Amino acid sequence: MDIIHIRDLHASTLIGLYPEERAHPRPIYLNVSLFLNTRKAAQTDNIHYTVDYDKAVDRILSILKESQFKLLEALADSIAVQLLDVFPIQKISITIEKPNFVPNTRSVAVEITRTKT
Repeated sequence: MDIIHIRDLHASTLIGLYPEERAHPRPIYLNVSLFLNTRKAAQTDNIHYTVDYDKAVDRILSILKESQFKLLEALADSIAVQLLDVFPIQKISITIEKPNFVPNTRSVAVEITRTKT
Protein backbone atom coordinates (compact mmCIF):
# COMPACT_ATOMS: atom_id res chain seq x y z
CA MET A 1 0.00 0.00 0.00
CA ASP A 2 1.23 3.49 -0.84
CA ILE A 3 0.97 6.63 1.25
CA ILE A 4 0.29 10.24 0.32
CA HIS A 5 1.28 12.65 3.09
CA ILE A 6 -0.14 16.11 3.68
CA ARG A 7 2.31 17.63 6.13
CA ASP A 8 2.06 20.59 8.46
CA LEU A 9 -1.24 21.94 7.20
CA HIS A 10 -1.73 25.11 9.22
CA ALA A 11 -5.27 26.34 9.78
CA SER A 12 -7.55 27.87 12.38
CA THR A 13 -10.74 26.39 13.74
CA LEU A 14 -13.12 26.67 16.64
CA ILE A 15 -11.99 23.95 19.04
CA GLY A 16 -11.92 23.57 22.81
CA LEU A 17 -13.94 22.88 25.92
CA TYR A 18 -13.66 26.17 27.73
CA PRO A 19 -15.54 29.40 26.90
CA GLU A 20 -12.31 31.34 26.41
CA GLU A 21 -11.20 28.75 23.83
CA ARG A 22 -14.47 28.99 21.97
CA ALA A 23 -14.42 32.79 21.68
CA HIS A 24 -12.17 32.73 18.61
CA PRO A 25 -10.77 30.17 16.18
CA ARG A 26 -7.51 28.64 17.40
CA PRO A 27 -4.48 27.70 15.31
CA ILE A 28 -3.91 24.00 14.67
CA TYR A 29 -1.53 21.89 12.59
CA LEU A 30 -2.57 18.74 10.77
CA ASN A 31 -0.58 15.87 9.35
CA VAL A 32 -2.62 13.51 7.23
CA SER A 33 -1.50 10.20 5.70
CA LEU A 34 -3.70 8.70 2.99
CA PHE A 35 -3.17 4.99 2.32
CA LEU A 36 -4.07 3.72 -1.15
CA ASN A 37 -2.78 1.80 -4.13
CA THR A 38 -1.24 4.31 -6.54
CA ARG A 39 0.09 1.75 -9.03
CA LYS A 40 -2.54 2.47 -11.70
CA ALA A 41 -2.01 6.22 -11.33
CA ALA A 42 1.72 5.71 -11.77
CA GLN A 43 1.26 3.47 -14.80
CA THR A 44 -1.25 5.75 -16.53
CA ASP A 45 -0.03 9.12 -15.21
CA ASN A 46 -3.72 9.87 -14.57
CA ILE A 47 -4.91 11.70 -11.47
CA HIS A 48 -8.24 9.86 -11.70
CA TYR A 49 -6.55 6.87 -10.03
CA THR A 50 -5.13 8.71 -7.03
CA VAL A 51 -5.98 11.61 -4.71
CA ASP A 52 -5.91 15.20 -5.92
CA TYR A 53 -3.95 16.89 -3.11
CA ASP A 54 -5.61 20.26 -3.62
CA LYS A 55 -9.08 18.73 -3.35
CA ALA A 56 -8.13 16.83 -0.20
CA VAL A 57 -6.76 19.98 1.44
CA ASP A 58 -9.81 21.98 0.33
CA ARG A 59 -12.07 19.34 1.90
CA ILE A 60 -10.14 19.45 5.17
CA LEU A 61 -10.26 23.26 5.27
CA SER A 62 -14.00 23.19 4.59
CA ILE A 63 -14.53 20.80 7.50
CA LEU A 64 -12.43 23.04 9.76
CA LYS A 65 -14.40 26.12 8.72
CA GLU A 66 -17.68 24.48 9.79
CA SER A 67 -16.28 22.77 12.88
CA GLN A 68 -18.00 23.23 16.22
CA PHE A 69 -16.22 20.35 17.98
CA LYS A 70 -14.90 20.61 21.50
CA LEU A 71 -12.42 17.74 21.27
CA LEU A 72 -9.55 17.18 18.87
CA GLU A 73 -10.57 13.51 18.85
CA ALA A 74 -14.02 14.36 17.46
CA LEU A 75 -12.57 16.72 14.85
CA ALA A 76 -10.01 14.16 13.69
CA ASP A 77 -12.67 11.45 13.44
CA SER A 78 -14.95 13.70 11.38
CA ILE A 79 -12.13 14.51 8.95
CA ALA A 80 -11.23 10.82 8.65
CA VAL A 81 -14.80 9.69 8.01
CA GLN A 82 -15.39 12.33 5.34
CA LEU A 83 -12.11 11.75 3.49
CA LEU A 84 -12.60 7.98 3.53
CA ASP A 85 -16.05 8.56 2.03
CA VAL A 86 -14.94 10.95 -0.72
CA PHE A 87 -11.51 9.75 -1.84
CA PRO A 88 -10.27 6.33 -3.09
CA ILE A 89 -8.30 5.58 0.07
CA GLN A 90 -8.37 2.47 2.22
CA LYS A 91 -6.92 3.94 5.42
CA ILE A 92 -6.17 7.35 6.90
CA SER A 93 -4.03 8.56 9.79
CA ILE A 94 -4.48 12.07 11.13
CA THR A 95 -2.51 13.98 13.73
CA ILE A 96 -3.91 17.30 14.93
CA GLU A 97 -1.73 19.55 17.07
CA LYS A 98 -3.01 22.39 19.22
CA PRO A 99 0.04 24.63 19.80
CA ASN A 100 0.76 26.71 22.89
CA PHE A 101 -2.14 25.35 24.90
CA VAL A 102 -0.69 23.39 27.80
CA PRO A 103 2.01 25.29 29.74
CA ASN A 104 5.59 24.09 29.20
CA THR A 105 4.71 22.26 25.95
CA ARG A 106 5.06 23.21 22.30
CA SER A 107 1.73 21.56 21.59
CA VAL A 108 -0.70 18.82 22.50
CA ALA A 109 -1.80 16.41 19.79
CA VAL A 110 -4.21 13.62 18.95
CA GLU A 111 -3.42 10.96 16.37
CA ILE A 112 -6.06 8.59 14.98
CA THR A 113 -6.14 5.92 12.31
CA ARG A 114 -9.30 4.81 10.54
CA THR A 115 -9.90 2.17 7.90
CA LYS A 116 -12.57 2.05 5.22
CA THR A 117 -15.22 -0.50 6.16
